[in-house]
Amino acid sequence: MTLTNIIIKSYSSILIAIGSAALFFFMLGSYLIMRLSRSKFPDDVVEDTEEVQSAPPTSSTPKRPRRVSDKTILSETLSDVSAISGEDPIATQLDLAKAYIESDKGQLAKIILTAVIRSGNSAYKDEAQRLLSSI
Repeated sequence: MTLTNIIIKSYSSILIAIGSAALFFFMLGSYLIMRLSRSKFPDDVVEDTEEVQSAPPTSSTPKRPRRVSDKTILSETLSDVSAISGEDPIATQLDLAKAYIESDKGQLAKIILTAVIRSGNSAYKDEAQRLLSSI
């Protein structure tokens, strides 16, 4: 045997062992990455909702979206309105309700218009009633 053949035979077994170990760790890492990414981002994520958990989280406990009340929506909307309104927040609420009606979000518009009817003057109440009847 020549020196070249001896070197090739001795290093080939080392290269095969290293290659096999590298392939094993690559597959293990890929599996762990896929498993972690699935647990962080489940397929059934519901946007803009908080999850209610009646028991400590387990793999068998399904997560349900929290039902948002009209008062919660109204308070969030009114805080948004106060951030952008000038001297007349009721007029801004009417404008916001009109925008919701135009964008087919009638339920949100009804909530805002109901608040306008409760707290606005007679002109605003008439306008809110007219908008409510158009929904």
